[in-house]
This record gives sequence, C-alpha cells and structure tokens, in this order.
Amino acid sequence: PEGYIGALCDVTGELVRRAVILSTRGKFDEIPVLHKTVEDILAQLLQFDLTKYLRVKYDQAKHSLRKMEGIRYDIAIKKRG
Repeated sequence: PEGYIGALCDVTGELVRRAVILSTRGKFDEIPVLHKTVEDILAQLLQFDLTKYLRVKYDQAKHSLRKMEGIRYDIAIKKRG
C-alpha cells in the first residue's frame, strides 16, 4: 500500500507536466480535467494519516496542485489579454 500511495502522489507531478506541455502548445481544453484529477487524488489522500516518507510525498502532491492552479491562472489571464 505504501508504494501505491507514493506512486499516486507522483502521478500528480506527471499530470502537471502534461498540463505544462499542453499549455505551451496552446491546447487548453484538457487542462481543467487534469486539474480536477489532481484535486481528486489529494481529496482521497486526505483520508489517510500519512507520516514520514508518505507525508513528504503528500506535500509534494499538494505542491503539484498549487502549480496546476498557477497554470490555470496564467491561462485565464492570457485569454483575457
């Protein structure tokens, strides 16, 4: 279970990387889905009492969510301008 939870935390970073790639190509349609997926993963991880290594991984996943929110914000600003 620890390996699965750690990998799930890592997935959030990969989803952010995908969002960056898509946004640089001007393909913004999939990004809200990626953002929602990261949010859903974090919501599920909140159910666990993560400590030590897994807490570090969870914190990294939270950082991924903040990055995704930044990407969405940048896109919104770009679309307005």
